[in-house]
Amino acid sequence: MTLSSGYSFFDRLLHRLAFSGIGLQRSLADMEDTALARDTANIRLGAPVFVTSLPRAGTTLLLETLAQDPGFFTHTYRDMPFLLCPTIWHRLSSPLRRPATLAERAHGDGMLVGFDSPEAFEEIIWRTFWPSKFKDDRLVPFDADDRDQEFEAFYHRHMQKLAAIRASDTTIGMPPRYLAKNNALISRLPLLSTIFPDATIVLPVRPPREHVSSLLRQHARFVDEHDKDAFSKRYMGWLGHYEFGANLRPIDFTAWLDDPQAGRPDQPTFWLRYWVAAYQTVLSQTVPNLLIVDYEALCREPRRLLEALAQRLQLADPTGFLALAERFRAPTRYDDADRRLPADLLAEADRLYDQLRRKALSDLA
Repeated sequence: MTLSSGYSFFDRLLHRLAFSGIGLQRSLADMEDTALARDTANIRLGAPVFVTSLPRAGTTLLLETLAQDPGFFTHTYRDMPFLLCPTIWHRLSSPLRRPATLAERAHGDGMLVGFDSPEAFEEIIWRTFWPSKFKDDRLVPFDADDRDQEFEAFYHRHMQKLAAIRASDTTIGMPPRYLAKNNALISRLPLLSTIFPDATIVLPVRPPREHVSSLLRQHARFVDEHDKDAFSKRYMGWLGHYEFGANLRPIDFTAWLDDPQAGRPDQPTFWLRYWVAAYQTVLSQTVPNLLIVDYEALCREPRRLLEALAQRLQLADPTGFLALAERFRAPTRYDDADRRLPADLLAEADRLYDQLRRKALSDLA
């Protein structure tokens, strides 16, 4: 199933309008700020939670599981395509709301999504304010001192607006908490921690061999998808989803992409070098509110580790969260990439993974 098969002609036209000039959405957001200042200014938010890692590490399932807790609010498919002005779009689109039927997402991995499903949409905000970080062939990591007051004020107001829209879902007697999944945040950990010192950043990790195989297969899938479906390519680009396919823009951790040995994205070595560069960077940084999760261990003992995670995150009501424990099953293993990977690079990846697992064990002890 292609992505466009789930979108009508009107849907696609509306998305083109919304993203043809992001300035329109910025202007509408400014109108919201003026009209709703009194309604949103007094909304007090709780400590946010961000889920990030390289794609195919279990971030989507963790997002969906955490979103079961009534203390969280997050972006859903209903916020698209006018994501930067959520209140105006919510009021305009509410009379036209369609039922939330579920269908498998474009990744072909069995994950079912509908209009009310949480999804990774906030990258649109980052790209709007930081165009210099989004090169044609790569994404540039952020440093802790990459501060921008306008961006941070917009981000906070956006969270307040979203909280107001979701108010009926978060009336639990405590401040609502923003929950977001964004794979690119793995390259912004120090900055994110600086902007939100009370946040928790949840970062799942998978064994490098299995992870690389999954990344390689998903990239090939989206290359084929984008070749067949032009709307799919444009749609993922609008969202700032540059993880795979024709839109691929890898994150350039420590300038690894300029290494002559980086290889091509249709080769497993490319993804292993990406994996090593990413998690070397993670381990080299001091991020006090970073919580690493061993995804394989989570699949082996989902109930125990989800209970530990619920406690660490101080969930309002973990009942619905824990009810999804059975969804955590070991991913399908593929060894096709393993035979073509350099032994020295695999050894380095295994060493890094061992360090990550040890940290994960202590984080959820």
